[in-house]
Amino acid sequence: MSVGNRLTLLFALATVAFATGCSRDSAAPTAPKLGAEASGLRSADPAFFNRARVGFSGVMFVHASPDAPAVDIKLGYLPAARALEFGQSTPYRFTLSGQRDIRVNVAGTRTTVIQASPTLSRNTFYTVFAADRVANIGPVVLVDDLTAPAAGQAHVRFVHLSPDAPAVDVAIANRG
Repeated sequence: MSVGNRLTLLFALATVAFATGCSRDSAAPTAPKLGAEASGLRSADPAFFNRARVGFSGVMFVHASPDAPAVDIKLGYLPAARALEFGQSTPYRFTLSGQRDIRVNVAGTRTTVIQASPTLSRNTFYTVFAADRVANIGPVVLVDDLTAPAAGQAHVRFVHLSPDAPAVDVAIANRG
């Protein structure tokens, strides 16, 4: 890839990160948004990154610590969320694959409560949960399966993150 193409790609990535990283997200979690739908920018489409031969990853953040205050989240040097409150989540934020620095700070401060450096695989989507009570807060990183399910089927994932609830059994009832 030529230097000019690399600079164009870096500018596109910076634009995507800025456009998708600064909004206040809704209080209710919603289905993940991908590509151009997430940011309104054509360059956010995963196919754009595949054509450019640059590895990308999508990361969604979920505030799942019931007694923690609102948090600001940085993905590298760029904001991924501001004042994210318990129960809120972000849309996917796109970043280059590889090792990335993620910092979760108490909203409006430089007080870091979680610092993680996961290695993100190319063309892979993740959900990062800030989980447990403040005294034991930490990240739970899961790989997301966003492939289309077979006709008449669905993908469902259950994640038990309640710090004070007992273990639970999950089963499919009335399957016919």
